[in-house]
Amino acid sequence: MPGLAIACFLAAEIWLCGGGILFTRPLWLDEIHTLLVAGRQDTLTSMRGLAAGADFNPPTLYLLYRGVGRLSGGLSESVLRAVAVASVVGAICLVYSVLRDQFDRWASAVGALAVWAQSIVVAEAFDARFYGPWLLGAALLSLAVRKSVGRPTWINGTALAAVSVFVCTIHYFGVLSWLSAMLVAAWYGRAAFARTVGRLAPALAGPVALALCAPFYIGQRAALTTATWIPDLGVGSALFLVGLALITPPVVVAVIGWGASRFLLRRSPSAVADRSVHRLGLGPALLVSQALVPVALLVFSLAMQPAMQPRYSIAAALVAAPIVAHAYSRSLPLFRVVTLVAILVSSGALLADARKTARSRAAVVHEDTEQVARIAALDSTVVVRRRHSLYPLVIERPALADHLVLLDGTSVSPNDRFEVVERDVARVHQRQYGFPRIVPRQGLDSTGTFYFLEQDSARTPTLAEFPDRRIERVGPRLFRLETMMRNGSSVLYRTGAGTLAKGVPQ
Repeated sequence: MPGLAIACFLAAEIWLCGGGILFTRPLWLDEIHTLLVAGRQDTLTSMRGLAAGADFNPPTLYLLYRGVGRLSGGLSESVLRAVAVASVVGAICLVYSVLRDQFDRWASAVGALAVWAQSIVVAEAFDARFYGPWLLGAALLSLAVRKSVGRPTWINGTALAAVSVFVCTIHYFGVLSWLSAMLVAAWYGRAAFARTVGRLAPALAGPVALALCAPFYIGQRAALTTATWIPDLGVGSALFLVGLALITPPVVVAVIGWGASRFLLRRSPSAVADRSVHRLGLGPALLVSQALVPVALLVFSLAMQPAMQPRYSIAAALVAAPIVAHAYSRSLPLFRVVTLVAILVSSGALLADARKTARSRAAVVHEDTEQVARIAALDSTVVVRRRHSLYPLVIERPALADHLVLLDGTSVSPNDRFEVVERDVARVHQRQYGFPRIVPRQGLDSTGTFYFLEQDSARTPTLAEFPDRRIERVGPRLFRLETMMRNGSSVLYRTGAGTLAKGVPQ
């Protein structure tokens, strides 16, 4: 029942903060990747497309969404986001259950809510990608390991195997969550190491399942001509990202309250007892073990290739729960209230900010759609700089696909890894789904006039990118580019139709 109360509270908070638009805002690029693989073609064809580079992770998430789509009658924005939200809410309820091994109800509830009051968790709760389900898997794994080690029944062993498979195949880095939990469980059971290893044996199903996904990984890597789009990281930047994942506002507030309580009680007889270090039980320690995920990503990034993004460390959000619960349970009533209020205010502010961002996003897509539709009505074509702008337009109005062309950014910036990945993925999607059409900058030379859509209003096409062009802004993010023809010392504008632009709206 307390878990249900937490779920109801989170649902009420989302509703009170006007979170409806978070479910219905237009899909962004990565979510459209999810939709293409999970919602297009039959299952076998989509899995072949995934192995060919239509997206870049194991198949579990897409199979999950396919199942949900069949039950719900299709994958709309709301259905896609509902899965992510349910995953995060479920994870928080499971965290409460794990914390109850050691803490009372209030401390456990506050610790669980500390997971919710983190920017990465609120952001990914409404993102139809891997990260909400990954958080759920990490929480499930903590519970399954604790039960399997404490009570080795065949049911608990089967559950441990199933959860391990889910965690290891929801994302390639999910194996880091699995490995972190196994290391901590083995350490806690080191006094009877052989028995502990035996009880953890079903968890080996996880890495075995990941190994079976090798054909997906090999095919996805083969689709790219560069290893990653992520920029190189220095030690300082990597450490900053680790700190960002582990030192969160709920933890800071709770620890300050605990420290202040100890200071105020330093002369109290109870302070002597409070100085004793209480060892975390296995369940809460398994939540803390997820701190190893960003640390492992740091090592991988510095030793192998860049692989650090805040969302890749979402499992580390679980670390806040036992720390906050521990600090809360040892704080004075005043600081307990401060901690709880800070967590509630923080989560509300994060939801309000997410709502504002969602509205802005919806406005941009609507504006772009209307502008491009007017151009398409005159049978003209719009060149788009980024797939981030093009794909939402195609999902919003599929008929626009024939009038949209993606600029091959490598023809302008050949050494830009991001542009290389964008081009490679676009080529895969063109083969798999029939869009987008791709054109290099040189392919526009014979076009007298064309329209160009930027990703954001802060950027404009430049003469360095499009020499001998007159560039005119005709709308938010939209530009008209006309060829300048030199005749002696004079400059003429060639505005006739070209190979891409068949008509020019006035």
